Amino acid sequence: MKSKALSRTNWAISPAATSCATARASQYLSDAGISGRGSLSFFGKLQNREYRYGYSQSDDAAFTRTHPLSGDRIATLRGVYEKDPAWDAPLNSEWESEFARVKAKLKGYIAEPRYTLRDYPQTDQTLPARYARAYAYHKSAQVDRALSETESLLASAPDDPYFLELKGQVLLESGRPEEALEPLRKATELTLADPLISSMFGHALIATEDKDHFEEAEQVLRASVAGDEPPVRDGAAQRAGGGGGPAERIAGLAARAGCRHAGARAAGTADGQALRGQEFMRQYFLTALIALVAGFAGAALWSVTGLGHSQTRSYLVANPDILPEMAEAFQAQQAQDRLASVADEVTEPFPGAVLGNPEGTRTLVKFTDYGCTYCKASEPDIARLIAEDPQVKVVVREWPIFEGSEEAARMALAAAMQGKYPAFYKAMFALGPPTPETVEQAARQAGLDLQRARTDAASDAVTAELARTMGFARQLGFSGTPSWVAGGRVLEGAVGYEALADALAQDTAAADNS
Repeated sequence: MKSKALSRTNWAISPAATSCATARASQYLSDAGISGRGSLSFFGKLQNREYRYGYSQSDDAAFTRTHPLSGDRIATLRGVYEKDPAWDAPLNSEWESEFARVKAKLKGYIAEPRYTLRDYPQTDQTLPARYARAYAYHKSAQVDRALSETESLLASAPDDPYFLELKGQVLLESGRPEEALEPLRKATELTLADPLISSMFGHALIATEDKDHFEEAEQVLRASVAGDEPPVRDGAAQRAGGGGGPAERIAGLAARAGCRHAGARAAGTADGQALRGQEFMRQYFLTALIALVAGFAGAALWSVTGLGHSQTRSYLVANPDILPEMAEAFQAQQAQDRLASVADEVTEPFPGAVLGNPEGTRTLVKFTDYGCTYCKASEPDIARLIAEDPQVKVVVREWPIFEGSEEAARMALAAAMQGKYPAFYKAMFALGPPTPETVEQAARQAGLDLQRARTDAASDAVTAELARTMGFARQLGFSGTPSWVAGGRVLEGAVGYEALADALAQDTAAADNS
């Protein structure tokens, strides 16, 4: 009991603070003319969870809890709410509409895609449903569908900054930062440089790896940091509980309710959180600036290893030429660590999605997209590797990140299910950028049963494989296609025959040593 009481002292919300908060909440609802039915319903859900998980409802249990029992709150609030004139007030339809949108966004962002798509099926064409599905499709690597839902949202509200933010996020996180710039720039302007949106815009500018964007990125990120910092006020005003900041408001309300200690505690907590938030944003900004100089690996090195601390900062400023070298070594080590966690899985192909010798002892994994010109440019290198070494096995991971590529990727996996993957793969690259017409033409050239292929392409197995590949790409830190895994190494871009051959040689050496 002593340890529980001690824990309660350290972490719990005091009864006085809770009573004040509860009283204030009911007063705010009354003043706004809002019924307390929703509040009771919410606490009822909390109470059901307490029952479900077997939380004791005894007085002893209440003493060791961090919050009051939900049943006690319901009993107190019901008497207040039922007497209030707003008890039978109708719901505000505008607020309900906004709430439905917020709820859909959170569901799409947090829940597993299958649950989101269950709750918001295609038959539901309301705005919240399309919003939720856009996030679900993005999370499951169905880029085309995510963009289709996002475009439908923008068609109805072209200047909605949050729809524009979503479009930019889908494009950025799908390896298309250049295309993400326009919607993110517009969203930043419409929200007057909202810190979260503008920081994503700054990220996209850096991710293009175009030096012409770096100056703008610095300006955007500086504005983002400045916009996230609350104005500094003098201590006397804070202690008086005045002013407009969250900490001051909490302290003032608690003081006026006769809970000065609870208010001071809340204010201190909020102030501490604000300071930590400011420090985080400063570190984020410094990391972004380092990315301008030494790439993302250099930024990671700066952020993770503590190189931004004062003892080393002055040395690095005086010797900036060391950063690229350190970044390269750090990047190699990080890649090794990331690969170790998925090495066995990433080399296991989707059944049939293999080029070369399916039983080969030297494995090259290629993350590819049929709309990627560099992926196509790498084809002669792959053909040469296969021709020169009968033990080369190329595991192809379909990663559709360019517009229009998802249909081609799905048909490719459907071709694998018919044992005709290499034929479709080669035909698709030969025909040029993926369109519905070129995809069907490649399927015909490969000799697919088209009716079966269309069914397989839309199957859960293919969807799961695309999501799996997206997951591998994120775990390995890939930013685009083509990307490669071979010989315990990861490579990005059109690295050429020599680099691929060298990586496979490492695989050979490892096999010989074993």
